[in-house]
Amino acid sequence: MGWEAQNHNSYIKFGGGLSQYCLAEPQRDILINQDHWQIEDGGKVYVPVDEMQDVTACEQYILPELEYGTYYTGPGATGTQLQPGDVITQTTHLHLCR
Repeated sequence: MGWEAQNHNSYIKFGGGLSQYCLAEPQRDILINQDHWQIEDGGKVYVPVDEMQDVTACEQYILPELEYGTYYTGPGATGTQLQPGDVITQTTHLHLCR
């Protein structure tokens, strides 16, 4: 979305058809709960992401291939995007996002 922080009218009825959302849930909630929008859409889509266990490696760790998802240094697909095959040589906290 992105435009929830801009000035806009309250009490809007917005028809999104069968479109779905995934990352914009907090922004959608602002429009519904603070600005009294009525949003009709296809609802939230749940996108699969690989699950990984915590890893402890002494010298280096090579990021494995993922079936679903991408490595990021920040939550919610923020920070630096890393690729499978990248070598990790220091303590790092990574997030898997889709």
